[in-house]
Amino acid sequence: FSVHLNFNKEGTVPISSTFFVMDTFVEITIYTADETTAAEALAKASQVMNDLSTNYLDRYNPNSEVAKINSNAGIAPVKVSPPTLAVISFCLSLNKNEFDIATAPLIDLWSKTKIEKRVPSQKEIQSILPFIQEESIILDKKNSTVYLPMQGMGIDLGGIAKGYVTEKVAEHLKNYNFSGVLI
Repeated sequence: FSVHLNFNKEGTVPISSTFFVMDTFVEITIYTADETTAAEALAKASQVMNDLSTNYLDRYNPNSEVAKINSNAGIAPVKVSPPTLAVISFCLSLNKNEFDIATAPLIDLWSKTKIEKRVPSQKEIQSILPFIQEESIILDKKNSTVYLPMQGMGIDLGGIAKGYVTEKVAEHLKNYNFSGVLI
């Protein structure tokens, strides 16, 4: 992802920082003559990334909204914030063949068997498939709630969440009018 590229301005230098967020290394390079402002912008970018992933979109963090949605599957709808609502709404607007957020149980099965150094059996996979029903997810935009109607269901926003977080960081960095930014 890139914000804008115009690296030919005289006096600019690249200032980079690498972050580990959502199980991915993210490198941000800012081209500017103002190293102090770049350092401040990078610190804020890190804060934006960590906040969005940790508090809202990372299903592996038990305190995130996505984890709360998953732990309340078949129990109750979960009130969510605008970032979580936006990402889930976008995901549900996609064709199921493009991106299916209801695959968390299958991802978990493969993760478990990877640790056990084996491939899941057909029986194990078949036992998980009834829980992968993206079309049954209830998104109530008016009340800002998400409900997974069956216990055992789970969502994983994966790559879509990473794209959303990158867009929010890009929006933040555009405010600085740097000569160039690469994420």
